[in-house]
Amino acid sequence: MKLLKGDMVFDTSVLIEIIGGTDFGVKLIELIYREKIVPHITGLNLIEALYVVCRKQGFENSLNIIDAIVDSGYFNIHCISEIRNIIGECKCKYPISVADCTTLSLAKHLNCPAMFSRFEKEFRNIIEELSEWVGKEIIFLRR
Repeated sequence: MKLLKGDMVFDTSVLIEIIGGTDFGVKLIELIYREKIVPHITGLNLIEALYVVCRKQGFENSLNIIDAIVDSGYFNIHCISEIRNIIGECKCKYPISVADCTTLSLAKHLNCPAMFSRFEKEFRNIIEELSEWVGKEIIFLRR
């Protein structure tokens, strides 16, 4: 994994890596605990993670997991209303999901990189333009 440090916006896919305890997820947890990375997410990420985990582990277990993330104090959780206009601009300009626009818009707003678990196929022809729009690097754990 590339040297990661500082503020970083996590896509839901990265939260799923952490929740799932993958190799990448464990490394990210270590970096967060050691305060090398300061993770930022939105309420939308929590909703998405809740339903993804719910499908595999049931609703009560998924609630407990998401509550543990919130209660840990390690994740800076942002309300999307503070970035609604940026999200709208992103969705207007680019043919990607509202969730991906939310991640990228928060990164643009905070002036920090965005991290995704995998390279999104929708990004294929516009990744350079997206990176320029965000103004920071877009990191993928896997290509």
